[in-house]
Amino acid sequence: MNSEIGRYIKYSFIIPAYNAERVIKRCVESIQKIQVRNLEIIVVNDGSVDNTKEYVQLLIKNDARIRLINIDNGGVSNARNIGVRNAVGKYILFCDADDFYFAKNFMLLDQLLDKNEIDVLHFGYCKNYRIIKFFSRYSFNTNIIYKNADLNKEEFWENVIGGNDCLNVWHMVVKREIIKDINFDTNLKYGEDTLFVFNAMIQSESICFTDLSVYNYDVNTSGAIGNIELKKLIKKIKDIIESYQRQYFLLNEKNILFNKEFIDKRCFGMILGDVKKIYYSSKDINNAKKNIYMLSEQINNDYINEKIKIWYLSQNKLDYYIGHFIFNTKNFIKRTLLSR
Repeated sequence: MNSEIGRYIKYSFIIPAYNAERVIKRCVESIQKIQVRNLEIIVVNDGSVDNTKEYVQLLIKNDARIRLINIDNGGVSNARNIGVRNAVGKYILFCDADDFYFAKNFMLLDQLLDKNEIDVLHFGYCKNYRIIKFFSRYSFNTNIIYKNADLNKEEFWENVIGGNDCLNVWHMVVKREIIKDINFDTNLKYGEDTLFVFNAMIQSESICFTDLSVYNYDVNTSGAIGNIELKKLIKKIKDIIESYQRQYFLLNEKNILFNKEFIDKRCFGMILGDVKKIYYSSKDINNAKKNIYMLSEQINNDYINEKIKIWYLSQNKLDYYIGHFIFNTKNFIKRTLLSR
């Protein structure tokens, strides 16, 4: 543990890193540019087999605020949990190794936190430098603080769940005290961050949204193509459904009345794209039918099963062949562009 940890630390930045040698320096340096001395940068090296560790060790030589934790590869949720357990800051932020912060805008965020007592603060972001004015689009009043009475309203949580982007872990500041007993679920490969953020918000007494762009999210398209593995897609769909169902249970535990059908509808909207992938990526229409039935057998949600059935029955042979052609053409174009 470095020598600065003995004093007050305001912000703990947690960066899970796996084979991040190409991007980790940019990420860490973006935090170093933030003009707040009382911060710490925790890089959790998740069993990288490249030179991630060595790059971070070089950065540590010139900045005692950086801490490196080396662990065996256990996935991003495990790395984040370990980061939180080792953090000492009043506030926690999560950053992906291939993303970075805008230091100047972070200082405006810092002023907002200095002036107000806020448990969870969601901030704006950019996708590949393109500003996303998100919160004002989803009926949230920005830069005001939602407190107890507001947080018991169904309308508030409809905006949270319906907005989806509210629940990205990387554009949130949260008090460490709020999440001390909350973990990222390592059994979920998908939707685990959404569930974590929702749980943090449920435990909070004050929540604020600002469209101030503080974070740049690098959209990496390389993982979106290639051979689609049926088992992975089914796992993804099941995890997303599990995440949404547990959000509903959390609302119940807080005695917040909420229409379950709203969550189921939102959940179906989230998984429909992957249902289409399973259908259109199948080698022929008979295989497509078999795969959809295989998916349906593994989903324990009557509403979503019925919606999948209705969607499937609305497809005819022409729909399949057109969708199959478009799907494969898009993948071919993406592979061609990425190979250049």
